[in-house]
This record gives sequence, structure tokens and C-alpha cells, in this order.
Amino acid sequence: QKTGYIIWGDKMGKKDMISFIDFQSQPLKISQIASRIIIMWILSIPCGLLGAYHGFTSVFFAIVNVLLTILGVYLILSAKRNVYQNFFIGSHMLYISVVLVFASFKFLFINGDTKIWVLIFLLLILLINIILFKFIVKLNIKNGAYTNKEPANKGLFIISFGGAVLGVVLSRYLSRNVSQSIVELVLAGLLYLVALLLSIGSLSLYKAFLQYKFKL
Repeated sequence: QKTGYIIWGDKMGKKDMISFIDFQSQPLKISQIASRIIIMWILSIPCGLLGAYHGFTSVFFAIVNVLLTILGVYLILSAKRNVYQNFFIGSHMLYISVVLVFASFKFLFINGDTKIWVLIFLLLILLINIILFKFIVKLNIKNGAYTNKEPANKGLFIISFGGAVLGVVLSRYLSRNVSQSIVELVLAGLLYLVALLLSIGSLSLYKAFLQYKFKL
């Protein structure tokens, strides 16, 4: 009989969950952890200091940077690196996505007064994107896609591209009274697309959740 667990009303097999956790997952090297920390600081410092609402973002980014740096150093020093690395990877990718959303928002309003509700709208699409990712992955796990090495990951990329187009087009419409050059609009769009694509990495948080809840 297939061993399974009930997660939010759905039954998923233990073997299938382990296959998902192991999918495209390898122990992080010290250099990989260090590079993630460095990239995080390099991206977030200018965005925090020069971006919109820099008073809030500077403090927020600094706090998250310090917390993730501490976790990264712990992983480097820990002999049980695999236990916590999915939480680190997922948190890091989600955070980078948020930083890039703020950067995209800055380019949308580089020549005018910012509108906080546009930022909220962009972050909301990011959140919906991640929820849809989890829904697709959950279906893949239930259907044994990771066990059979046949996950439908292209759906994740399609959702990201669709979300990016929707976010940029509607944000441009909502900020139509602000003067924007083609270059600024393209940069905003590319940053937002990269943010949504990188948010796929936040699925490592789901791996960490399964590992923690079911001791996998």
C-alpha cells in the first residue's frame, strides 16, 4: 500500500514528496552560499538606498540581508547543511524577486511621483504567481511526475511570462500620466520578468515545509 500524507485536504505519497524534494537538488557548496549572499547585498543596497520609499526599504532590506547572511554563515559552518538549505534557497530567491519588483517599480516612476498602489499591485501578482506555482507542483507530486522524472515545469515559465506581461501592461496603464521613455519601460519590464522567473526558486520553501512537517 502506498504511504501517503494528507496536506490541505489532498493525499500525497511519501515517495512522491521525497522525489520532489530531491528534484534538481544538490548540496550547496560553500562558494555557492557565499555568492548568493554577495549577490543579495549587491542588488539590495542600491535598490534600498536609491529606490522608491528608500526610508522603509533601506531598513527592511538591511534586516532581511542580515538574517539571510546569518543563516548562510550557519549553513557554511553546519555539518547538517542539507537540512536547512532548502529554506535558505527558497527565502533567498523570494527575497531577490521582491528586490527586483522594487527596482522595476522605480523605473516605472523614475520621472514622476510614485504610486504605492501600483507597487502593491506588482507584489500581488508576484504572490499570485507563487501560489499558482505551488498548485502546479502539488498536482505534479500527486500525479507522481517527480517520481517518474516528468514534471511539467514549462507551465511555471508560462505563468511567469504571463504574469510579467500583465503586470507591466497594467502598471503602464495605471501610471500613464507619468513620463516614461521606451528604455525605462523595457528595463522595468525585464526586471519584473526576471523577478517572476526567479520566484520559481521560492518553491524550495515548499520543500523545506515538507521536510520539516513530515521529517523527510
